[in-house]
Amino acid sequence: MIRSVKLVGSMCLFVFTLCVQAQEIQPKGNQPDSLMNQVTLSASDNDGFYNQYMNNIVPNSPTVSELMKYVDQPVDLFHGLPTIEIPIYTIECGELSLPITLSYHAGGIKVDQIATWVGLGWSLNAGGACTVNCIDDKHGNFESRLIDTMTEKEIEEYMENFGFSNPNQGMLLESWIDNQTIPDICSYNFLGYSGRFFLFNGKAHELYGSKQLIFTNIYPNFAHILSAKDLRGNRYEFGEGTQSTTYTIQHSCENILQHCWEYKSLTSLNIANSSKKGVRTYSLTKVVSPSGNDSICLLYNLQDATYKSVATGVMSAFSKDGPWGDLIIKRGHTTFSASENQTYTTEPTVSEIVASNGVRVVFSANEERRDLRTDEKGSEAKALSEIKIYAPSGNLLRRWVFEYDYFKSYIEHPTDTFSNLRLKLKSMKEYGSSQSTGPCVYLFSYYGEEMGEPQMPFRGSFSGHDYWGYCNGMTTDAKAISFYESFPGTQDMFNPVALVSKGGNLMANENFCKAYSLKSIRYPTGGTRVFRYQMQGEMQFVPYGGLRIHKVVSYSSQNDSTVCEYQYSGSYATEPPTFSRRRERDKAANPDNSNLQWEYIYDISSVPFSNLAAITGGGVNYSWVKEVSEDAIVEYYYNGDNNDPQYSGYRVLIGYDPTNLWAPYHTDYSDYYNEWHPDFCYNYICPDYKHGQLIRKIITTNDGFVIDEIYEYGYQKCDTIPIMQISYGAKEWRDNYTYYDLLVSDYITGKAYLKTKTTYSYRNLDDLVDPLITQKRTEESYTYNEYGLLQSVTAICRGDTVVKEIRYASDISANPYREMAAKRRIDYPVEVIKKVNGKVVEGDLLTYVNENGYFLREKIYELKPSIPLASFNSFSGIPSSIYGDPVGTVTSYTSCGKIAAMCGRDRINVVYLWGYNNQYPIAEIRNATYDEVTSKIPKSTIEAIAARLEPTSTDWSQINELRTSLLQAHVTIFAYKPSIGVSCICGPDERSIYFNYDDFGQLKEMYRMENGLKKIIENYEYHYPEN
Repeated sequence: MIRSVKLVGSMCLFVFTLCVQAQEIQPKGNQPDSLMNQVTLSASDNDGFYNQYMNNIVPNSPTVSELMKYVDQPVDLFHGLPTIEIPIYTIECGELSLPITLSYHAGGIKVDQIATWVGLGWSLNAGGACTVNCIDDKHGNFESRLIDTMTEKEIEEYMENFGFSNPNQGMLLESWIDNQTIPDICSYNFLGYSGRFFLFNGKAHELYGSKQLIFTNIYPNFAHILSAKDLRGNRYEFGEGTQSTTYTIQHSCENILQHCWEYKSLTSLNIANSSKKGVRTYSLTKVVSPSGNDSICLLYNLQDATYKSVATGVMSAFSKDGPWGDLIIKRGHTTFSASENQTYTTEPTVSEIVASNGVRVVFSANEERRDLRTDEKGSEAKALSEIKIYAPSGNLLRRWVFEYDYFKSYIEHPTDTFSNLRLKLKSMKEYGSSQSTGPCVYLFSYYGEEMGEPQMPFRGSFSGHDYWGYCNGMTTDAKAISFYESFPGTQDMFNPVALVSKGGNLMANENFCKAYSLKSIRYPTGGTRVFRYQMQGEMQFVPYGGLRIHKVVSYSSQNDSTVCEYQYSGSYATEPPTFSRRRERDKAANPDNSNLQWEYIYDISSVPFSNLAAITGGGVNYSWVKEVSEDAIVEYYYNGDNNDPQYSGYRVLIGYDPTNLWAPYHTDYSDYYNEWHPDFCYNYICPDYKHGQLIRKIITTNDGFVIDEIYEYGYQKCDTIPIMQISYGAKEWRDNYTYYDLLVSDYITGKAYLKTKTTYSYRNLDDLVDPLITQKRTEESYTYNEYGLLQSVTAICRGDTVVKEIRYASDISANPYREMAAKRRIDYPVEVIKKVNGKVVEGDLLTYVNENGYFLREKIYELKPSIPLASFNSFSGIPSSIYGDPVGTVTSYTSCGKIAAMCGRDRINVVYLWGYNNQYPIAEIRNATYDEVTSKIPKSTIEAIAARLEPTSTDWSQINELRTSLLQAHVTIFAYKPSIGVSCICGPDERSIYFNYDDFGQLKEMYRMENGLKKIIENYEYHYPEN
């Protein structure tokens, strides 16, 4: 918890001053967006808005699936979603930090959604994971992990040898189908980083074009198959993966009800005529600082579960011979029009987090879940019961207790009681270090708990849900739906296909759509926050499923409340790649009936690069959102997805007739639906990185002040990746052809960056004809380096041009900066220069040194010229003489890279002693050199004191004796309550200030001891309501 404590001057250590000055050099550049942060509409917070909607249609394990929602459907106003998060604890370990939070995704609950181990809709964020959407070959081998795809040269060779220009060449496709022509997609969400990448030509390509992370060590047989580094040089390791596999058996609509209730064993599923797809999860197991001194390790338990769902429609080649396939919508009923899906999952749940400084967090899962079935050989699924946080000494700091109930189904499954229940988080209780203080309680309520509120049918029900899987309450029609009805709102870019309503009612229902969604949170302080939702807007004149936030009502008492309301423009979802065509069939059988000779096919590409927002119920966006509160009105305008459509590929259907020995292959497109171009069916979509950015923000206060911010972006295309999908199709038509479906997609990666921000501020008066006449105008422009870090900011205001330029380690060719960049320690600003009207007015320089492999801060310089400088040479390895003497110079380091001694511009030497496992400075000795201190306390003893969890009484005595052995020195001593705060400061005058904390770690009082009596300096009281 954050505390503000006013300390005596002796605590303002020069080492802290150095760190603070170093932090001030850090610019607020394009830092990775935290998944759970609210929309912060500043110049640097627009990175996470693009390319978020390529949903994974293969089920993850429940916990990972909920975590990856924040990748597919980010929490921000662009998507109409509020931030709902409860902080639990942040592990601080030297250069590293790992926050533990509980978050809720308010986009709506689907009928078939599986609750995580902390309840339906909730996600425990403690570390993170990478998931791999494994793409299978024609034999169904999808567990190949991150295997590289065909190279561009291989694809070009294929197209040349078999290509569309010579379709009759008798080359077998079998050998090419054995290749993995589509790469596995890796989605990641950990510690504030989220996104997707894939392998191509042996290189990991970020789908967003981001360079914040680099992924390496992708070796299937190693203990850590994946690791990543950020721009600070922190390393993230991911452990051996776990598998979630979905087996699919196809049935006709007539007999699906006879088979879908029975759970099958893995053995029988592997024997049955089923196809399978899988997702592997690689959990974050370790975070290591650049120096290697600090690390945080995460341990996991495994839980097994199996569950079922039913889907209607056809997967074109969903058989053992061809499990890839695109979704093909066919007119009318087909032989295979319903799918029975059973998922087996092994889910990792974090059991312990251990930091190298001794802090430990233990997660206990003791409550057996009644909503998940476990295979007879697996371990039972359990809900998280308790979190305990321990100090390095082993003492308990804090603990959280979780209490649950179950949502019940208003229509129950006839045989499977597990499907009737959904795990519900009722409350969280936070306890301090002892039981003397009552718990801080969070209480949760949900829609569907009170009489008359909407409820859901059992999971896996054939009806009762809308197109996208959200509850609609229409359970009276048990008729299976046609596949046309399964995917509304999609259209071919050239030839829209009308959708005909058939089968059960799948229209979205606003009342039932919010069933089991979070209604309110009652906080420990006594306040309550109520969430009121709306259904998403319409798409292609069809009401869209899922929820958006409408109002947030905050009650500080029963009658005192504030309301924040949100209004939206029309919604849109990124258009998925779609194709339409017609094929000839049964010509011989029906020579006189032309209507029976044609079949219209509507294809939705299911390649993992495709944007599947329209068919999975995620990724609804709004180009305008208005936030209305009691104090102000804020309008947000976002960039849409239809501004710059680009070519994204084509597809060709190749027929193979084994009876034709002379020309077995053919690509006869004379009957192609797009007859104007008989060879290919082209597709156009907007690249994902070109939409979702904030382009305008208008703030209007109640007293008439207006701030109008306009944002302009640049777009950089990074790579065009050719991806070829080959589907081996069984005979779907009554002719002699077996079909090979080739889809060639050029996936375009890139990035958006903020170029300019123009701000107008004025008073909105009724008699003011043109506000621009009296307004204040400020314009800022931004440039970035190759890593996306902010390189310069130029502001123009009232005729003056102010420029701030930042140089990083990667911008300097001299060592040690070149060595730092080689080790990916890039996001370390070295020099910041400020110019006004082209002349330098101030600057800061922080130099580094390579000390036994550690890159450590060495000197800080400040530039404050008496007159602006017309010319100035940027730092290239040697500081300019204009800087003068450094403000501070580090003269000695500890073996762990901590500052042991330094000297200021005033030539006063300062020595620092460390303790508590090298975490905290425990003594500042001013006006003494390091050699003078080590002559009194040997260096080996100083290192031993630093390494101990806590200094001993002997250690304190040795340090205190420096007051008499070094008479010229001024010694200040610090004691701590580890992981909580400073407990005592004893200044050079040997007067001490003491700090007391309550059981929750909150500062309770500051006091002195005078003549044996406690003299209070400050005290603090906190409201912990009785429960």
